Amino acid sequence: MNKMNIDTKEKFEHSVFFNAIKNIRQISIHLSKNNDELNNKLISIYINNNKILDSIISFSISIKSRLKQKLLTGAIGTLGEIDNEILKKSQNLEIVKKLSNERRIIEDILKEEIDESINIINFYQVFINNNKEFLSKFSLKKDIDPLIITEEKHAEEVGNKILLNKENIFKLKEKIDIITKSEDIINNESIIDIFNASIPSKETISSLNIDISEKNILKLLIDSLDNLLSQLDKGFTYQNLIETRHQLIDDYLAEIKNLSVLENQKRMIIFTQTYYHSLVNIEFYFKLLAEQLTLLEQYWCSLIYQLTQLKNNILDTNNIIEPHLLFLGKFLDEY
Repeated sequence: MNKMNIDTKEKFEHSVFFNAIKNIRQISIHLSKNNDELNNKLISIYINNNKILDSIISFSISIKSRLKQKLLTGAIGTLGEIDNEILKKSQNLEIVKKLSNERRIIEDILKEEIDESINIINFYQVFINNNKEFLSKFSLKKDIDPLIITEEKHAEEVGNKILLNKENIFKLKEKIDIITKSEDIINNESIIDIFNASIPSKETISSLNIDISEKNILKLLIDSLDNLLSQLDKGFTYQNLIETRHQLIDDYLAEIKNLSVLENQKRMIIFTQTYYHSLVNIEFYFKLLAEQLTLLEQYWCSLIYQLTQLKNNILDTNNIIEPHLLFLGKFLDEY
């Protein structure tokens, strides 16, 4: 009998129980910003989780107090004293009969208290079973998986936009650098005149008396201008070059700004994905809590069994009840 009690209590771990409760609370308290249906389920989980905790704490305190007050009272000591008196007065049948009657009355009262305690525990088992059923049936995964898939697609779309955006930024920077370097060459070499009628040809650039590296830069400029300003081949002036640089800088800054927006979107997607995955983790703690409730249910069954056996050996009350008081007290100690 004692072995059954010890084994059961070793299997139920208060720390594991409270850890599961704590993690379910921490996960369910963070609501979604844009999914009311999901939030309703999270609120339901949060409320039920607190209900489980409050109920078990309250019941443990209540049953501990009941076992202590109703069973561990002076009545047990009185029974021992009566038994000693019966032994001493064994020759006096009238006194023995009177003492035996007193003993029976006290023992009957204790047995009634034991039966009432058993009934209370049995009734409470219904609550445990209902919550085990709730935990076993309740699942967020089927609700969250589609949301995760949607975010993954969104992440891919934004990722592609970021790659394209960075490519545009790189190309714009290259063009700005070419124009900036070309302007320095044009001004330093005093060749602005060839840019005041039209976009010069590469042959014209090759004939200039400047360094080859400078010629190469100007040829790159011609390629850029051909792509950017083909419509201005006639009537092109150096001012168009300056205006083109200004426009490219504006485009460059706009792309930088757009990149910042996309990067923020990416961060929000990552945050949302992390949030959804954290919600999926609640399934693990559901399972953990359900396991602990099963072990706790086994503990109550063990207590009922020992209380039933106690009716046949009332004088062993202290030895049987004391370990349970310690076990029940740990709920409040670790709360």
